[in-house]
Amino acid sequence: MRTEDAVTGASGDWVTFAAAVAIYAVLGTASVLILRTMSRRWREADEAEVEVPYGPSDPEPPRVEGS
Repeated sequence: MRTEDAVTGASGDWVTFAAAVAIYAVLGTASVLILRTMSRRWREADEAEVEVPYGPSDPEPPRVEGS
């Protein structure tokens, strides 16, 4: 079999490639925009206002024994 006989005759290759590139471009742009928005909010917020759901909690007051 010759190479020219084995090559597919499908015509939708470029459409599929273009769709994949477009999807990745949209996802990449959205990721960059979301990360930039998050970093801007983090810089503008006071440290007291930033909520960290899994960060250290406020220390408990010491317990007094024998009272």
